[in-house]
Amino acid sequence: MPEPISAIPDYALPVSTQAPGNQELDRDAFLKLLVTQLQHQDPLNPSSPDEFVAQTAQFATVENLEELVAQVTASSLATALSTGSSLIGREVTWLASTGAERTAAVHSAEMLEGELFLRTDEGSFVLGQILSVGEPAPAT
Repeated sequence: MPEPISAIPDYALPVSTQAPGNQELDRDAFLKLLVTQLQHQDPLNPSSPDEFVAQTAQFATVENLEELVAQVTASSLATALSTGSSLIGREVTWLASTGAERTAAVHSAEMLEGELFLRTDEGSFVLGQILSVGEPAPAT
């Protein structure tokens, strides 16, 4: 008789049956699943070498994709910070959370939790709220 689902570890369950918030099959879960599969295979009818090579290739692909995502994320953050720093001293118009357009000179840029915030005397906003960028603000 098969084990009830509650006795099967999370990493052995299909992604759709895992706990909410854990909807991705990460590298560690993939490796655990592969090892579990190898441990429980029938010794008289083992997986074919082709299947094992295919699964190993899938594992390598998952690792490479995770690396690529990390590199793209780092590059995106660096680009956003560079863009934000180039706006310091410039007049920008942005759409405030109230829906009103506001215009002021940017005096600083700050990265918080992966989001670039631009600070002005009129308040702060995220890079994506900018409607237009003008000439450098006049010196005061």
